[in-house]
Amino acid sequence: MIVPDPAKIVVPRRQGEILITPPLDALSTAAGARDLSPLEPRLSEAFGKPFSALQKSQREHFADAIRRHAGAIGDTVPEFKAGAPWIITGHQVEFYHAGVWAKVIAADVLARKTGGIAIDLLVDHDLVEEMGFDVPVKSAEGTWKRQPILFDKPSPLPVESLHAPDAAAAEHWKSQLREQPGAQSDALTEFLKELNPASPGEPYTLWMSRARRHFESAFGLQVAHIPTTQACAGPAWAAFVQAWIHHAAEWTAVYNRHLADYRTRQAIKNPEHPMPDLSRNTALGTFELPFWIYRNGEPRARLVVRPGETPVILFATETIPATPEIFSAGSSLLIRPRALTLTMFVRIFLAEVFIHGIGGALYDQITDGMVRELFGEAAAASYGCVSAAWLLPIADHAENPASAPWLKWQLHHLTHNPQLALGSTHQQYPPAAQALARRRELLELIADSLEIDRRLGREARHQWFDELHAVNRQLHEIVPERLTELLRRLAASEKALHDNKVLLWREWFFALHSLSSLRALVDKISA
Repeated sequence: MIVPDPAKIVVPRRQGEILITPPLDALSTAAGARDLSPLEPRLSEAFGKPFSALQKSQREHFADAIRRHAGAIGDTVPEFKAGAPWIITGHQVEFYHAGVWAKVIAADVLARKTGGIAIDLLVDHDLVEEMGFDVPVKSAEGTWKRQPILFDKPSPLPVESLHAPDAAAAEHWKSQLREQPGAQSDALTEFLKELNPASPGEPYTLWMSRARRHFESAFGLQVAHIPTTQACAGPAWAAFVQAWIHHAAEWTAVYNRHLADYRTRQAIKNPEHPMPDLSRNTALGTFELPFWIYRNGEPRARLVVRPGETPVILFATETIPATPEIFSAGSSLLIRPRALTLTMFVRIFLAEVFIHGIGGALYDQITDGMVRELFGEAAAASYGCVSAAWLLPIADHAENPASAPWLKWQLHHLTHNPQLALGSTHQQYPPAAQALARRRELLELIADSLEIDRRLGREARHQWFDELHAVNRQLHEIVPERLTELLRRLAASEKALHDNKVLLWREWFFALHSLSSLRALVDKISA
């Protein structure tokens, strides 16, 4: 199993930086057919059925689901050749940035290198934080900000329960975007042409997937889409969830242990990061499993089970027997994976290579430890980490603006030490000489008073401090240039720092770039 070196998983920040680790050539070597026969007995015991048969049926289910989805969005149906490796990536169904899109490009490149099939998992059992995306806006005062242009408010429901905006709402949203100078790219124009609801009440996932696939096809990218709600179904998925229920006590302990090990390696003190431990109530015999459970049109809940001879699922006020029927396509209960169990399932049953972004590649170290302990080192597919810093050419930015904290310290120091701003000529100027002499006297009076007894002479010290500040202001009025220049530099630095949060932000929706810029990104990753 080939995995990234954690030390090399660093977020690219500067324009044009590309992160690919391990190199695609190394990952292409890992894309050969995985031989899991030595682990067959161990995997079969864990999942309660012959593993090779489960894997075969799951890949057939997965391929059929891809074909159905391709037909639903009008995409080319991929040809599944025997022995062709599956290169899988995935992300939430949202308007993501170029660094995320880089994973899709890399999957396409790797599939071409290996004669495989590139597949993009649309994580439609997750939530969408923003119904739309931000655009850069410059105020009348010349400062930059991120302006959200949204077609709806965020929903507490998973994506699979959401619908695309109707024709009127979609057109209103597009008209708002057309009014924004920061949203006038030829790529966005092409992308928005495809964002037309096919019918009233069309699922949000189909609406987004159709637009992105048509857009990607124009770049020659052949990456099949499949929603996770279709991928996480079938006999192997049922066996996977049932195995977690059956082995709840052991597997949740393994999960929490490797999560704790990851926190230790990363020096993470927050017990909620990168995700909380699975709760375990051994007195009641209940265990939280790393899955979501919900019904269509309802918010998600964490899956809690009580294993035993007759295992049950505890959902809201219900106690539901964990029978095979609840995993069938017609069940009203929906059980979906959380982050680690999604890639654990895909890397064991489906992928030859998985392409992660930054977060996924870091967190799958936890998955690696779990898989190694439960099933053996080679049970899961190899994976890589791909990301990019592809910044919008909005305006010139200060690459290294002067440090505002340092300038603030300089300003404070000069304000209370005006003699530093006075040259020898100014110090001989009679009003300056008199003020400097009085300043020395006041400092001596204050120092002597503090040395004798800090509790006495407070009222006199207050008067001396007030006079000292007045003398300092008098001296600065004689030579105001130094103070004025520091104030100007501080204001410019603070503005640059503020603007750079916008100008150097790497998470703009990728279609805000020009078509030529996106082509350059495709070419750079391909090379």
